[in-house]
Amino acid sequence: MRTMKDDAVSMKPQAIYLDTTVFFEARFCFSRGPLADLALLALEKDIWLWSSDIALTELQVAMRDRVRDIQASYEKAHGVLQHCQNLSAPSPDSIESAVRDALDAVKNFFHDEDVSVLSVESLDESDTARIFEDYFNSRGCFSNKGKRTEFPDAFQIAMILRAVRTGEKVIVVSNDKDFAEGFADVPEVQVIRSVEKVLPILRQL
Repeated sequence: MRTMKDDAVSMKPQAIYLDTTVFFEARFCFSRGPLADLALLALEKDIWLWSSDIALTELQVAMRDRVRDIQASYEKAHGVLQHCQNLSAPSPDSIESAVRDALDAVKNFFHDEDVSVLSVESLDESDTARIFEDYFNSRGCFSNKGKRTEFPDAFQIAMILRAVRTGEKVIVVSNDKDFAEGFADVPEVQVIRSVEKVLPILRQL
């Protein structure tokens, strides 16, 4: 028996959730490319775009870590690079400025495209209890040995489930396998690995 997980979306989704990985894959390009196409199609098809406060926080931390990796790599290669006058180590201030500017670009995209930011405050005690039950029973996104690092994903999954209305469909765009595992038994939610794979589905609606 085929399910929604196997097929393209059979009906127009209520919303499309954008995970942190989407922005890295798009290289933070919002004026053109897949993200811009997705925003335009979502508007044309009257489909909400969602993300969350947790995704924004994860994004900020990940951006800072990636830029700091550049500084660490430079310091490691300093013995060679000291002979090149055109290269200099990024300062802590320039790193923080780059992170702020990139995060501001994301927030501007959210504002311009009217992205709804799901909040952890929307959850209640039953949601939290279910998350810990999944953790202790190695279910959903905790199925891989119940990693504590998956708690942010678990809370995002809970927020999405709370926002999904009965009988409606939601697409979650993420290449994080924890989302796929977390929604494995939820027919209302389809996890698609990239924006590029979502675009032809929307064009066929």
